[in-house]
This record gives sequence, C-alpha cells and structure tokens, in this order.
Amino acid sequence: MVASMGGVIEYIELESGNVRVKAGQTVSPGQVLVSGIYESDLTGVRVESAKARVYARTAREFSVTIPLSREEKRYLTSNEKILRKKSLFFFGRHIKFSKKYGNLTGFYDIIEDEKPWSLVSGVGFPISTRTLWYLPYEMTPATRTYAEAEELAYLELAKYVAALPGDATLTGKTVAVTRGEDFLLLTCTLTAIEDIATERIIEVQP
Repeated sequence: MVASMGGVIEYIELESGNVRVKAGQTVSPGQVLVSGIYESDLTGVRVESAKARVYARTAREFSVTIPLSREEKRYLTSNEKILRKKSLFFFGRHIKFSKKYGNLTGFYDIIEDEKPWSLVSGVGFPISTRTLWYLPYEMTPATRTYAEAEELAYLELAKYVAALPGDATLTGKTVAVTRGEDFLLLTCTLTAIEDIATERIIEVQP
C-alpha cells in the first residue's frame, strides 16, 4: 500500500502486511507505507496481501477564481417564441401530431413532459403523450458585486470540503480572499487527518 498524497504519519491500523513507516514520519505521494513482501534468511521471500489504514496529517490547497463580468441567460417569453412539439406513443409506435416549425436557431432549453394514459385508475395502459417545450433565450452581459462573487467562492469551497473522504477529520483552515480588477480569488489551505493508504498491486516474479 502506498501514499495517495503527502503528509505526516499520525497512526496506523494494521490488518496485515509489513509496515514501512512510523508515526511522525513525513511521507511523499507514491511512497510505500505497508508492504506485502516479507524477506527472511530462513524462509526466503513470502508474499501476502497488505491491508491497513494509515492516517496522516495532510495539507490540501484549494483555490477558485470568480469573474465579476459574466453572461446571464434571459428567456424570450413571448407566446410566439415558445414552441411546442407533441407526439403520441402507442404500443411502441411514435406518432407526431404537431405542426412542423422547421430548424430552430439560437439558444434554447428543452423541457419534456410525458403523461401516460390509463383506462382504469391504477391500471397502466401502453399509451402516452409527450410534449416538448422549446424555450428560446439569449445571453446578455451582466456583472456581479464582490460580495456576490465571494458568496459563490465560499459555495465552491463548501462543495470541495463536502467531497473530502468520509473518514477525513478537518483540523484547520486558512482562507485568503483577493480582490482583483475584474475578479475575486479565494485560496484556502485545509489541514486534516485522513487515511492516505491506497492499494497498489506489485507483481512478484517466481
């Protein structure tokens, strides 16, 4: 088992294998932590599967840049510009019964609504209607304030923290926010204690 990232070893929960590191030792990514290879003058080389959890104090760097200038979506909501296409699914056949609008141009979102038919309540019937709504929109220039940009940056940081391994315990956090001419930069250093051991299969030649 090798280190998935660098850190300082805190403690080891060993199930099997030959431990190659100790508490307080600094390790690098890819370094062997627990080996399944034993060498003895009496028995020669013995190989077994190494299993262990190696907890280390780690430091993760996170940064996100939020631009102040952006484009936002504005829907064109007039009835003439919201198109619909209806079709019928009847025992595996697809039957269209809306007029043709030709090729759509520009930007648009598609919303699909499918409704099954039934003759008796609770009894399914192999007929359904599908309606496709085409909602045209255009992209327009917009700006956000530093406060809005900072809120988005912290939201991205929260997503990053939520995606950390489940057994990771955060022990510290240092955050810095920099305001540029047209952007906001958030940088963060997270310290944690987490299992850094990952399995790596090593082929042993007979």
